Amino acid sequence: MLTGMMLNQLLSIKAMESAMYKLGIPDEKDFKSITEFFDYASEKLITRDYDFGFRGHSDSDWELETTLSRFVSEIQSHYPERSANYERELLTDLCLQRLHKQFKNNLITNNDLPQDRIEKIDLWQYGQHFGLPSPLLDWTHSPFIALFFAISEPVRTGAESSRCVWVINLNMLTHVNTQVIEEVRPKYENSISPESALNQQFPISEIVQELNENNRRIAFQQGFFTKHEYYKSLEVWLKRVVGEMSFHKGDAPVLTKLTFPCSEKERISMLDRLDKMNINNRTLFPDIFGSVKGAVDTVYRSFQAPKVRGFAFSQD
Repeated sequence: MLTGMMLNQLLSIKAMESAMYKLGIPDEKDFKSITEFFDYASEKLITRDYDFGFRGHSDSDWELETTLSRFVSEIQSHYPERSANYERELLTDLCLQRLHKQFKNNLITNNDLPQDRIEKIDLWQYGQHFGLPSPLLDWTHSPFIALFFAISEPVRTGAESSRCVWVINLNMLTHVNTQVIEEVRPKYENSISPESALNQQFPISEIVQELNENNRRIAFQQGFFTKHEYYKSLEVWLKRVVGEMSFHKGDAPVLTKLTFPCSEKERISMLDRLDKMNINNRTLFPDIFGSVKGAVDTVYRSFQAPKVRGFAFSQD
C-alpha cells in the first residue's frame, strides 16, 4: 500500500516527466495571428534562461534543409543513372569537394578576393549569400529579424499563407552533439569503419559563428550558422541521432516551430512595425543588394498607405 509520502513522490516524478520534451521531436505552437506571435516573442523568447537561435520561413511546410541538400536532390533527380552509383552520403561528399574546390578556383581566377584572404575565410559562409549551395543553415539571435525574413515576401496568389519561425535551443543542441561524440559513436566504432564513415552516419550539428569583413551581413543580422552535411534536413538528423541516445528527453526541446497566419494587410502592418525597430532590407543587407531591395520594398509599401489623410480642427 502506498503511503502519502510515496504517492507524493510518484506524482512529483510524473509531473517532472510530463514537463520533459522528447529531444528528437520538434515542439509546435500555433498562434491565431501574427500579432499574437509578436507578443509571445517579446515575452517568452527574449530571455537569459536559454541561448536561442531563430529562423523565419515564409512557408510553414518548409523543412530545415540546407541549399546543399536541395542541390544533391537535384543532382539525383536530373542525373539518376550517374547518381545511382553513389549512396546519398557519398554523393553529398563528392558535391562538397567539387563545389568547394571550384568556387575557390573561381575566386582566385577572377581576383574576387586576395588569395591570402581566400585561404583564411570560411568559403561556405562567404559563398552562401551569393548563391553557392552550402551545408550551412542561417540563423539569427533575434526573433524579430527571423520574423522579418518570414514575412518579407508577399502572400502568393491563391495560397494559404501560413508562416513560421523556427526556434533552436543551442544549449540543448550542444548537449545532443556531446552525446553523439561520447555515447553514440563509441557504440558503433567496431562495426562501422573507417572513422570517416562513422562520422557520416552520426555527424554532429556544428555551430558556426565566424565574423569577418567579407561578410558584414552576419553581424548586421545577428547571424550564425549550423552545419549539416549528410542528412536531408535538421529534423531528420535530430530524430536519427537522438534515437541512438540512452536519454531521449530534456527539460526543453531542441527545436520548436512557431506557426502563424498572415494576410497581406497584416504583413504590411508588421513590416511597418519592424521598420520602426530598424529591421528592414537596408539594415540587414549592408550592401548594394540591401539598398536596391529596401528601395523596392519601400515604394511597394507606399501604395498601401491611405489615399486620403484626414485632419481634425477645433475652434475655441
